[in-house]
Amino acid sequence: MVELLEFNQLRWKPLHPLSSKHLVNQMELQHPYAAVIAVRNKKTLVVKDGSFLFVKKGAKFAPLKDTGFEVVSEDGKPIQPTGDFYISLDTFDPCHTIIDWFRPK
Repeated sequence: MVELLEFNQLRWKPLHPLSSKHLVNQMELQHPYAAVIAVRNKKTLVVKDGSFLFVKKGAKFAPLKDTGFEVVSEDGKPIQPTGDFYISLDTFDPCHTIIDWFRPK
């Protein structure tokens, strides 16, 4: 026999790792931009080797700064951004697109 659950008994898992308070500073790309694919494992984003790609104009991103996420290589070494890491808002767990947003002064 199948047991039916009430709506309030369902356990929803969010599709994106950022909470709404981190989405305040989101931006939309005004031109294509280089990116990599990362797989989320709790509070770690593991960049996949050879996953270089370009994201199209209009893609939406939010900063990873102050979110507690760490970006690492496949061998677990931390990766430091040139500017700030941003995560795509058009992706959902576990795979995400990461850019290193840098603007020279």
